[in-house]
Amino acid sequence: MAPIDSFTPKATTVSFPWPAELTGLERIILSAQGDLQRLLSAFFAHPITVETVFARTHLPGTNNTAYPSAPTAEDMDNASSTSPITQTRQVHLKRANKIVCTATSIVSINSPRCAHLFLEEKYAIGQMFRKLQTPPQFELLEVGLGSPRDTDAGARLEKPTTQQLWRRYKLSIPEFQCEILEVFPSRNMFAHVEEWLSEAVVFESSQSPVSSEAELDRFRASNWPVQALGA
Repeated sequence: MAPIDSFTPKATTVSFPWPAELTGLERIILSAQGDLQRLLSAFFAHPITVETVFARTHLPGTNNTAYPSAPTAEDMDNASSTSPITQTRQVHLKRANKIVCTATSIVSINSPRCAHLFLEEKYAIGQMFRKLQTPPQFELLEVGLGSPRDTDAGARLEKPTTQQLWRRYKLSIPEFQCEILEVFPSRNMFAHVEEWLSEAVVFESSQSPVSSEAELDRFRASNWPVQALGA
């Protein structure tokens, strides 16, 4: 799929087959190109933090088996486009103690510089592109309401409803590539923000728990092939 935005010397166009129910604000959030955390912070007028749920690192030649310990300095120094380090990860973006987005990603790390920033210094995905001062190529693959199709991500929510909002997309530069599924727990967070923030009990079921190891293995193996990052 081609990038969703185009421009001429005097005009810019964002074009995508959006679901008809989406609001303008939701389309803006779903168009974020590696700066979702910044946009959510502006929207909520509050810091947005990243909390890691799980991170599995895979070294070249390990047959997609998660490395049992952190990669060594030598491992990171050997990262390249022909021998990338990959990581399957899930994070929560949070406003105080409230989950505003669950992001599940596969990341391909293709240079020693990116390996050290991401794996050693622990820069989050969005901060990586800001640190590298390189805007990523953005490809929006799919947007939907309710549970994401063809994955277990929606099944891991306690009570999936049509209030959920989600997208799949890719961010890439030559050194660092990501394919990401983001699930926003409730559309009410954009339409009725103060109510949503205050009604913790009402919306508690919208927040996603950590799934079992078997579910995560199936999720990664079936739906997030590492090879797709180079597609």
